Amino acid sequence: MNAYVILITVCAYLLFMFAIAWVAGSKSDNSAFFNGSRKSKWYIAALAMIGAPMSGVTETLRRIRACGRYRMVLLTKGDLLDQEHKVLRSGLEPFFDRVVVVSNKSKREYSRLMKELDVSAEQFLAVGNSFKSDIQPVLELGGWGIHIPFHVLWELEKTEEFDHERLLRVTCFEEIAPILCQSYRE
Repeated sequence: MNAYVILITVCAYLLFMFAIAWVAGSKSDNSAFFNGSRKSKWYIAALAMIGAPMSGVTETLRRIRACGRYRMVLLTKGDLLDQEHKVLRSGLEPFFDRVVVVSNKSKREYSRLMKELDVSAEQFLAVGNSFKSDIQPVLELGGWGIHIPFHVLWELEKTEEFDHERLLRVTCFEEIAPILCQSYRE
């Protein structure tokens, strides 16, 4: 599997999480962000924390980078300046070889990215929580996907999911590094 695919998927997933945190905590200090200034409902404070780097994300990216097998690209959609700000706030930018911001994630954008990276679809792995925009377009192009289902998903990202021979589903981010790095040790 190619590192670009892995990184693009991972990045898309992470940017979604950081977007939630940015919206919820953009006018707050660190304490207010995590406790809702003691004025927010518990579920609002919990939702805000989703955008902070989730448990295991930094270590997983570090391990994937250290195994030395992949180029990692973060592909995210949204406003360019807003997405760049989210990536900087996350502290995860150093793990990626490239950050790409697009207005939509479809087969066209993934195909263009594969061409720019000079990789075939068979060498491309996408990791993400949105089956519709992170996984399905890559599978349809002949690439690979690791889907990390998450219980909260934007209504526009909902779609009928399907099984595929080049698709793996994991329950948490920490499961990814052993899968990607172990396969090359055998």
